[in-house]
Amino acid sequence: MDRVTGAARSFPIFGQTLTVPESMDVFNSYRLIFQNIAFKLCDAAEGAYHANIRDLDSFLEHFIKIYDCMLNPVVKEAFNILIAEGVWTVNYEAFLEQHVADFHLAIDDYNAVIDRFNAAIEENQRKVSNMMGYVPNLTGGGFGLTGALKGIAKATAFNLVRDGIEASVLRNADVKPVQRVELYRQINPDVLLDHVFIDYWHVFLSLVWALIQNGQAIWWPTDQAYQQANNIFHNLTHPNFPRWM
Repeated sequence: MDRVTGAARSFPIFGQTLTVPESMDVFNSYRLIFQNIAFKLCDAAEGAYHANIRDLDSFLEHFIKIYDCMLNPVVKEAFNILIAEGVWTVNYEAFLEQHVADFHLAIDDYNAVIDRFNAAIEENQRKVSNMMGYVPNLTGGGFGLTGALKGIAKATAFNLVRDGIEASVLRNADVKPVQRVELYRQINPDVLLDHVFIDYWHVFLSLVWALIQNGQAIWWPTDQAYQQANNIFHNLTHPNFPRWM
């Protein structure tokens, strides 16, 4: 990728002049570059999703692997820019972990499914425990829930469960088929993949922040200016927007 540079731009609007400083232009350039990268990788993730995921078990087993597989190329692109810009104090693993710690909408969606899966396990075990409490011959003697599956681990910011969840663990979990069907029905692939795209796209924010932390003068959106800046960036690409002076 060629080195990203910016230029101050001025636009005539309603008799006034709107000036986009060089630092904001650099920010917007990274924003657009990584938007295009995110679109391509999210399309690939969507294809892998529909090719490999057909029910709850395959979702829990494969989704994180797909997510991680497509996340790595965009993070590597950002990391290569850091190296080219002379930022050598951050290694790849640390940069990836920090990004996932900051931007994890799709991981949150995945963990919400795991929470519901584990809640179903707990509810089923509670019903078994209550039933066994009424049958004296079945209580005690090691026949209780000592060896019961306690649930599956969630993905975390620092461990994407890149190997997925083993099929045998899912198969042996105390979750009835009808419960699995209902849990899978609650997953909205469109929303989930939108969140995948946002997580991938926001790698540019992780990149820009790292560059700023290492002395580069790049504009950064504050909470107050964020929506206004988004509107400006969106309008800059509109065909009827005045051309810069």
